[in-house]
Amino acid sequence: MIDIKVNLLKNRHTLSEKEYQQERNYLRSAIVGLIVVVVAVVALFLWNFVLARNLSGIEKSITSESKEMQGLVEASAQQVYLKSRLGLVTGFLSEKTITRESLQKIFSTNIAGAHVTGVAFEGDSVLVVQYTSESTVALKELLNYYEYDTGYFLQAVSRGLSRNKDGTYQMSVALTLPKGSA
Repeated sequence: MIDIKVNLLKNRHTLSEKEYQQERNYLRSAIVGLIVVVVAVVALFLWNFVLARNLSGIEKSITSESKEMQGLVEASAQQVYLKSRLGLVTGFLSEKTITRESLQKIFSTNIAGAHVTGVAFEGDSVLVVQYTSESTVALKELLNYYEYDTGYFLQAVSRGLSRNKDGTYQMSVALTLPKGSA
């Protein structure tokens, strides 16, 4: 067969082997460079994705820890409030303990022929007790009890003594309650 070559392009410069090799090296370098750039862009994208994911996890953790801290702050405030309220209740109950113990001491006084007919509070620290006794002997024991056996009450002041028509005696005593815990 016959090999006929016709150059239809005028003034076209044909490449020499050296120029062809040089252009081929340029092409190879460009492809390698393009691959390196694509790999670098993909690596940067993946690195950015990983960092964004880690940052999202850290933000969620910070948010949950912040909520937990706020809950702890509220719990601490509630504990302070509760401690204050318990202090007030304890103080109130300790005052009432003294009153309860005083009433218990009055009602547990066992003197034959004498009994309590009335109890009234005058202020926070004075308790007025009315006794009825059937005889002078019982009345004398009652007077001796408050005259000599007042280790609990700070002061016992007689508010009067009277004799009823039926022969019984009525005595009224103002007792000063102890201060603080008994």
